[in-house]
Amino acid sequence: MAELSSITSKSVHNQVYPIQKADWSRDVTEASQNAYVFVLLTSSHGTNVESRLMTEIWRELAKKFGDVKFCQIRGDLCIEGYPDKNTPTILVYKDGDIKKQIVTLRELQGTRTKIQGECYLRRFILGLKSLHADSTYHRRFRTHAC
Repeated sequence: MAELSSITSKSVHNQVYPIQKADWSRDVTEASQNAYVFVLLTSSHGTNVESRLMTEIWRELAKKFGDVKFCQIRGDLCIEGYPDKNTPTILVYKDGDIKKQIVTLRELQGTRTKIQGECYLRRFILGLKSLHADSTYHRRFRTHAC
């Protein structure tokens, strides 16, 4: 019961935060001092199939990993001239620095299957030092559908 209480108290986010470029420093760089921050850069026109797919996966992961802050912004609003062909792009921040970058879903099995991409990201998140390897939380998501 104490472990469940600890997990709940650490699960402060549990949602995707839409962000603006003007708030990047506060919402991403500074926030990454306290927790991992995952940022999803999406396509500008909504016609990119991979971006739409990743947006769905992003929402599910945010619900499952409340101690990781999930943010989302259109790529061209974040980086002027950012090409839609490079979306979705995932940026992982911790301690004020970018730790990992994934451009498009190629590394996540493309659009073939939602579950493979979600499982890849879940394994990646669980590999982060901020999650305790011996916790019930870790065991529950490590074995869930992957």
